[in-house]
Amino acid sequence: MTSKLGRGLEALLPAAAAGGEPRLVDLDCIFANPYQPRTRYDPGKLRELADSIRQHGMLQPLLVEAENNQGNYMIIAGERRWKAARRAGLRQVPVIIRSNPIDDEERLLFALIENIQRLDLTPMELSYSFHTLSEMGRTQKEIAADVGLSRAQVANLMRLAQLAERAQRLISASRLTVGHGLALLRAPLEEQTDLANAAADGQMTVKEVEEAADELAQQAPARLPAAIEEAPDLTSALAEEAASSASTEGVEQIT
Repeated sequence: MTSKLGRGLEALLPAAAAGGEPRLVDLDCIFANPYQPRTRYDPGKLRELADSIRQHGMLQPLLVEAENNQGNYMIIAGERRWKAARRAGLRQVPVIIRSNPIDDEERLLFALIENIQRLDLTPMELSYSFHTLSEMGRTQKEIAADVGLSRAQVANLMRLAQLAERAQRLISASRLTVGHGLALLRAPLEEQTDLANAAADGQMTVKEVEEAADELAQQAPARLPAAIEEAPDLTSALAEEAASSASTEGVEQIT
């Protein structure tokens, strides 16, 4: 893996520019990155961006790579602008075509860096993405260096994927914080859903959730360690979550 990744998007653009100046490409020939970690887009902000593009045009080109020899391209950076351009009714958009091919790990990492720099990812999107990078062979230390976080931050975000599904959804909807999620992990898995609901509805503090989780853990009967537990399949988590929200392209409402 090239050391350029740790420097962010500024490391991508010079390499891409070497392939030529921005050119116009039909929107129908451009496709989303399947490893895009961001699965939800604020409808209001997307509408504002579409209005701006409609009035002023797209000022920053998309960064893409050639998908095949038939004139199709995959987005490396700029998916939000691509979506907004479609809403704005554009038929063509400016792109910079990266001349050097990249692999799936780099696609995910480039998309991560772009979104992290723009503070666009939810904690759960980060968690799923870090797990995918881990499954591709990167260590927590390497991931931390790539995205500009501490190893402890990466480790704690990755732990959120161990939560009950309901708790994960509440964190994605910003009804619970990362701190709440880490506190919930102290409770047995089967108790986390009810406690997560109570924490969100009752606006419990992290300390209150920790105390409740510890009490539930003490009440839980002692269990023999499982012989072998199958690791959760997190490689496809991004694709599944993206598919579930593709119909609205908005922020999912969790009640």
